[in-house]
Amino acid sequence: MIYKAKERIGALTVVLLFATLLISPVIGQNRSAGKETARKSGLADIPTLVSLSNSAKVGETVRFVGSQFKANETITISVQSEDIETGYRAQIEADTIYADMKGNFVFEVTIPDHGRFVVSAKGSISNANASRIIHSDSLTPAPIFVSGNPNCEVLNANNGQFPSITSDYGFKLDFSSPNGTFPIVNSDSPATELLGGAPAEPGNSVTVSTVGRDVSWSSTRPISAVIIKGGPNANVYVYDPDALGDNGTLTTPNNGGFGVSHVTFCFKPVAKIIVVKQASPPSSFQFDFTTTGLPGGGSFSLTDDDINSNPMEMFITTAGNKTITESLPAPYTLVSIDCVSQNGTSTINSEAVPTADVDLASGDVVTCTFFNDFLTAVEATVSGRVTDENGRAIAGAWVTAVDGSGNSRSARTNMFGFYSVNELEAGTSLSLQVSHKGYRFPTRFVELNEGELTVNFEGSQR
Repeated sequence: MIYKAKERIGALTVVLLFATLLISPVIGQNRSAGKETARKSGLADIPTLVSLSNSAKVGETVRFVGSQFKANETITISVQSEDIETGYRAQIEADTIYADMKGNFVFEVTIPDHGRFVVSAKGSISNANASRIIHSDSLTPAPIFVSGNPNCEVLNANNGQFPSITSDYGFKLDFSSPNGTFPIVNSDSPATELLGGAPAEPGNSVTVSTVGRDVSWSSTRPISAVIIKGGPNANVYVYDPDALGDNGTLTTPNNGGFGVSHVTFCFKPVAKIIVVKQASPPSSFQFDFTTTGLPGGGSFSLTDDDINSNPMEMFITTAGNKTITESLPAPYTLVSIDCVSQNGTSTINSEAVPTADVDLASGDVVTCTFFNDFLTAVEATVSGRVTDENGRAIAGAWVTAVDGSGNSRSARTNMFGFYSVNELEAGTSLSLQVSHKGYRFPTRFVELNEGELTVNFEGSQR
């Protein structure tokens, strides 16, 4: 989804586009004053990343322009989705491009889904990191007039008119002109009601603003439809795919000027699971995972290379059994796994290394953190004596130790036939070979399970 600028976009186009973005009436100053201010503050030398808009539709391509990076340096482009509720970021994709001779570059990103995305550019030489946030919200759907007092169960039963509504779950603000933020739970004051067997989700909420017949809303969990009741009838707004808020006001039917009598939110029984990687110390090492019961193709990778944060992978999914397994992460070792249910409705079946096994409940958020420590190898030594058939020392023979990965270390025997091959790793299998122009030696295979191992060789004349 990251597209590098076509070659026909020359340096002049980049400069003109960047200048257009910067020369804006927002700061309310003339050009020379702006340049002087930037020069004095040093801002003119700070790398920047700009776009023509901070919002886009799903599938829309947004162009970004970078400036003030180092000439010809490699730029790493990263796109991350940011969870509104937890602030966790999940890597969507990454790519590399190159700055021109003036440190400028252009690239494009296609917005993959609804939500909040952080697009960043990092220079390989300057280590400068500039970022831009892009929001992608649903367009406000057209209202569907429904007579009477519909609820989510009624919409779900009417598959012909509402095919994307697949659940009876609903949350009703059962009072007129609602304003404020309301946890998704049953409550008497103000009157809120869970519908269709929906479970309480105290960790999630809806926020509503009502002015006359107009309603604006947002939610911390995906919503399939919003029912705005006013007078004897209602308007239904269907979001397909589900949305976290409107992109324009909703309204009651125009039937006598009735205000908003109540608002109902319809939603699917989804849940969320978050996988967090914590490596000590952080590095660019890639940790691989496989899953069952989760979307995304069953596998993913995480890299914890920042001491101040831990990478995560987030899944919004249906309830049920989920497993996450970390592959063998040498040279790291998986120390432990810690899974936490946000509202206590999910069951943690097992956190036995290397697999987390979770029965994820509808509406719950479970966070599983995998803790890895760097495995410090125990240094080991193979030593001994090389002699002939009569027990006389053989000087100048080379003894070579080769491990299963093909790594080798060698040592030469002294005048008394003794050798010592050092800086080997304990817990490995080795083949030991001796070479000398006047003698032949058999290859020895050993298990180096301790810090020091003695292996003697007896050679026969060629």
